[in-house]
Amino acid sequence: MFKSAIEAQPKSLVSRHARAIFEYFGHAFALRRMCTVAVTKPEYTDEQIDSIERAMIETLIATVFKVNDAIFRPFFIRLLDQCVPHQSKQAEDQTLQSITFFRFVASLSSRLQSIFTNYFGLMLEQISTILATHAGKEANAKVLQTSVLEAVSNSFKFDQDGMSPTSWRPWINQPIN
Repeated sequence: MFKSAIEAQPKSLVSRHARAIFEYFGHAFALRRMCTVAVTKPEYTDEQIDSIERAMIETLIATVFKVNDAIFRPFFIRLLDQCVPHQSKQAEDQTLQSITFFRFVASLSSRLQSIFTNYFGLMLEQISTILATHAGKEANAKVLQTSVLEAVSNSFKFDQDGMSPTSWRPWINQPIN
């Protein structure tokens, strides 16, 4: 329903209210964490969580299509900092938020394709850290790695300007443990 409301509005209205809309999505990215790690663990199945998460990501993408880069980029950077910390050791709740974030990145990059490629430069350090420190770990770490690798593969697949090879070269040369 929220997605339909966003899609029905003109770009000017969504842009004018983007701050509030993006604040909502900043909180919504904690959904997986709240449903999985909560003290009073709700009885949600992984399928239910995935379904709600997909709907939230689709709604956020509909919002992104209504705003320009000057409005979206600051939100993206805040979301990256919120969901994907720079340190090598992530707490379980951060891992869960990172899964949602990289699923969003994979979905958005598959739609925006080469337009989104330069955003990967903003995530280089975090991607490198995740892939180096989460190899062969528990189930959520494997889901996170898969989400990251899907997003990264889109960077290469849709790169029309030759940005990926140059920006990723230092990272590619580091082996994954």
